[in-house]
Amino acid sequence: MKKHFLQLWCLVFWLYAVPLHAATFDHEHGLLDILLKKHVIMSADKTSSRVDYQALAKDRGLMKAYLSAISSVSQEEFDRWNRKEQLAFLINAYNAYTLDLVVRHYPVKSVRNIGSFFRKTWSIRFADLLGQKRTLDEIEHGMIRKKGVYNEPRVHAALVFAAVGSPALRNEVYTAEKLDGQLAQAMSLFLSDRARNRFDGRLGRFHVSPLFRWKGDDFKAKFGSLGNLFITYAGALALSEDDVAAIKKEGTIIEFENFDWSLNDR
Repeated sequence: MKKHFLQLWCLVFWLYAVPLHAATFDHEHGLLDILLKKHVIMSADKTSSRVDYQALAKDRGLMKAYLSAISSVSQEEFDRWNRKEQLAFLINAYNAYTLDLVVRHYPVKSVRNIGSFFRKTWSIRFADLLGQKRTLDEIEHGMIRKKGVYNEPRVHAALVFAAVGSPALRNEVYTAEKLDGQLAQAMSLFLSDRARNRFDGRLGRFHVSPLFRWKGDDFKAKFGSLGNLFITYAGALALSEDDVAAIKKEGTIIEFENFDWSLNDR
């Protein structure tokens, strides 16, 4: 606790003592990391998580400080970073703005209740990023998923919709240095969650999250097919050697489960 308190004051002092135009962006995303460690509760097996939004709301000043830091990054500065720095930045920005959107409308039963019939939650233009006010859809589809840029489908296990059905929000930030390992682990943990992803060997059938239908093009572009993706993560899905051999020979049936849009509130 004392360590986190000291880290918090050092970061806040740095943020306000150094002019934004002269500061170097913190690629460790320290302010957000403190918030996630304080307010994200991981399940015992780390396949899911909940957020204490009520407590997070009391740390709104710290969240504002982090959002101010990321919003101060210009397109020119962003373009000078390497791709891992850029992608980690965009993942953290997406998740932070999602948390902030929920807190500003809390209490809500579902993140979808924040929007309206005419303007869905992900179409609300509120996120200051790289010199423009953007929607969550623009950050995900226009930046993170933009073809020919990152080509990284594992991000879909890292981006969080503030819903019970979405992959776990980690209680740590994504960083360039750890990004490959973090994305691999996030995908593995998501596929390890039997409540959302499982294989029925008797029927040769997968029952998986609709996330794999919604983002299917990204996974197929990288792995060739969803079957190949699942074979790649055979350990997470507890596939036996016989299962893998049968899938390779005969293909497989994939059924998409329902998505639980309930707020991932503590």
